[in-house]
Amino acid sequence: MIITNIKNHLFRHKFILGLFLLSLISVVYLTTQLKKTPNTPVQPASDNIPLPTTNSQYQKYPLQKISYSPNIVFPDIPTTLSSHKAEEIPLSLNSLAQKISEFYKLPQNKNAPDIWNTETGYQYVLLDRLNQIVTYQLDSNQKPEFFTGNKNPSVNESIQSATQFLEKLGILSNYSTSPQDTKFFLFGTSHIEPIDQRGGNLVEINFTPKLNSLPIYKDSFYHPAVSILVGQNNTVVKAQISPLNISVSEPIRDYYLLNKDELLINLNSFPPQIIEAPINILISYKLEKYPEITINETSLEYRYNSVSKKLTPYYRLVGTFITNDKQKHSATFITPAVKI
Repeated sequence: MIITNIKNHLFRHKFILGLFLLSLISVVYLTTQLKKTPNTPVQPASDNIPLPTTNSQYQKYPLQKISYSPNIVFPDIPTTLSSHKAEEIPLSLNSLAQKISEFYKLPQNKNAPDIWNTETGYQYVLLDRLNQIVTYQLDSNQKPEFFTGNKNPSVNESIQSATQFLEKLGILSNYSTSPQDTKFFLFGTSHIEPIDQRGGNLVEINFTPKLNSLPIYKDSFYHPAVSILVGQNNTVVKAQISPLNISVSEPIRDYYLLNKDELLINLNSFPPQIIEAPINILISYKLEKYPEITINETSLEYRYNSVSKKLTPYYRLVGTFITNDKQKHSATFITPAVKI
C-alpha cells in the first residue's frame, strides 16, 4: 500500500511538472510570435512575367520610397485565390483589322498597308504589329461633333454601343464588362482629360476576360484587351483591341493574399513592375530614379504569363510622384498579390 501511494504521488508530481513545462513552452512561443516585427517582408510568390516592348524602358529607373495616400481605398479581398493553368487561343490581328475596315468600308492605304482610311483620313484603322494592337478611330479635329456637344453618352447606352461593336466583329463572347469598368473623359480644345464625375462628353468602356470576377491582363500590358471610347449620340469614336482569348484550366493551388500592411512593406522590399509612367518627364527632368511614390488606388486582377501559361492574382497600383517644380505625375505598377 505504501509503495502504491508513493507511485501515485510520483505520478502526480510528474504530471504537474509536465503541465508546467508545457505551459512554459507555450508562453515562450507566444511571446516570440508577438515580438516578431510587423515590418518583416512577406516573400511573394514569384512570377516573372514578360515585359512588352512598350514598357521595358520604365524599368531603367529604380523606385525609392512607396507610401499610401491617407485617402486610399483598399479593395475587399478574399482570404485566398487560386492560380490556374491557362492557354491563349490566338486571334489574327490582320483579320480583325480587315473586319473593322470592311464594316466601315475603309480602303487599304496604298502607301501604308497596315492602315485603312478614308480619303481625308477622318476615319481609320491602324494595325500596330509591334505592340499587337488594332485601333479604330475618328479624327477629333475633322469630326469634333462626335466628341463634344449636348448629347453626352450615358453609361448603359455606351455599354450597349460598345457591345454591339464587338458583336459585329464576332469577338464579344471572349469578354465582359460592367458599369464599374467605365471611365469618364472631358474633350478639351487640344486633348482628352479624365474626370471623376459623370457628365463627361466621352465614356470609356473596358472589356476583359474574367476569372473569379477579376479581369485578366496579359503579361505586364497596361491596357485591357478591349477599350472602347463612346462619344456624342453614343457613337464609338475609338476602339483599341489587343485580343486575349484565354482558355482556363483547373486550379493549380490556392494562395493566401497579401493584406494591406504586408503589401506596403513588400512594395518597399520587392520593387513592383512599372507598367505605365510618363517616361518623357523622367527624361526631360534628367531624373535617375523615381521620386517618392504615393499610392492612391489599388485593385485586384489576374495576369496571364505567356511563358509559364499560368494565371496568377496581382495587385494593380496607381500612384503619383511630384517633381521639383511641384508638378504631379501618375504611374501604374503591378506586383503579385499572393504570398508563399
